[in-house]
Amino acid sequence: MLAPQLFLLILLGVSVIFRSLGFSQSRPVSGIYPLIAGLFRKAINSLIQSRYADMPAHRRDQLEAAIGMIGQSRTIYGHILFRPIFIIGQIFGIAFNLGLTTILLTRIMITDLAFGWQSTLQPAAETIHHIVRFIALPWSWALPASYAHPTVEQIEGSQFVYKEGIHHLTSPDLSAWWPFLFMVIIVYGLLPRLFILGGTVFRQRRAINRLSFNHAACDRLLLAMRTPRVDTRSRRYTGNATSLKDAEAAAYGADSQSFAPISDVELEAALVLVPAEIDAQCEDAALSEKLRRRLGLDLRARITCQMDPDTDMAAIKEKLSTAKAGSQRLVLLQEAWQPPIQEMLYYITAIRRQMSQQPGGTGSLVIGLIGKPGLDSIFTPPTDTDRLVWVHAIAKLGDPYIRVESLGEPP
Repeated sequence: MLAPQLFLLILLGVSVIFRSLGFSQSRPVSGIYPLIAGLFRKAINSLIQSRYADMPAHRRDQLEAAIGMIGQSRTIYGHILFRPIFIIGQIFGIAFNLGLTTILLTRIMITDLAFGWQSTLQPAAETIHHIVRFIALPWSWALPASYAHPTVEQIEGSQFVYKEGIHHLTSPDLSAWWPFLFMVIIVYGLLPRLFILGGTVFRQRRAINRLSFNHAACDRLLLAMRTPRVDTRSRRYTGNATSLKDAEAAAYGADSQSFAPISDVELEAALVLVPAEIDAQCEDAALSEKLRRRLGLDLRARITCQMDPDTDMAAIKEKLSTAKAGSQRLVLLQEAWQPPIQEMLYYITAIRRQMSQQPGGTGSLVIGLIGKPGLDSIFTPPTDTDRLVWVHAIAKLGDPYIRVESLGEPP
């Protein structure tokens, strides 16, 4: 009855040690029961892979984007959503151990229970005594020796053999085991569950209090709530949609919304990365207007990026060191018609993670998409197909602090 509980407690202790050593920082939720979580992940992956090869390309993109969105939710709310389930498991364990102790005490009071032991290995009574004395170490210092665990004589007197029966055994030896069994259930079954339950509830409340709503989805929501006027309108889908859902997904985003910020004082500062090939065509006045209208941000500085994480991050750090106190939002200007290849995604991920470690950075990154440069301005609307490709590519990263917005005006 206690062996499965002790096994799970050992797994929990091992996982805590691994997490303290930094082995599971990238997987915050799966550290509770590593073996069970690993088997579950393998089963899900094998189920997906069995149908993955037969899917059309656009369906694979949708699946990978959906998996990435699940990863985003796990990054933000993983512990908070998982701990209630873990708490229910601990409550069940507490109820189970309380039931064991209640039944044990009830049967001792109303029946004459005989506790004996037998083993095919036929160990000596002294060997069994050493084992029970070791098990009783947590409480033997607080209880009399006669209650902490059976003595050698009592252990020898309670050993029975089936062919001989128990008629030759004495009642004091047979009843000497119940205090030991009661303490085993309390110390190794009930108390650890109570301790884990209390610690989990405490960590859950602390995690909820520390939850920061600074990820991409909340940025959009807070922007809409802070502005006095929000104009929305639908428009016709102009790309080659593979399905109605694709068209709906493409139409979702900043292209169908325009915001009127309350005042310049309430705008957050923006640090904009502009690729070198379009830097000369990007005017500060037009860029500032787009940031205000689309993102509710105030242009404080711009950097001509070389698309090298280390080089560009050095320039960002220099700007942050000379900037005014306060958070700086990072915006990357990107031509949507250029596909998000692996090198570009690596650059985006590297910049975002390094930015989150800076004292003046919020850690969030906005990909500001524009279309092909026009005669008068580079801030032309990207096609729905190009934007959908970028939305799926960013969603695959599973990073909740990166979002795609359009800085071009819709037709």
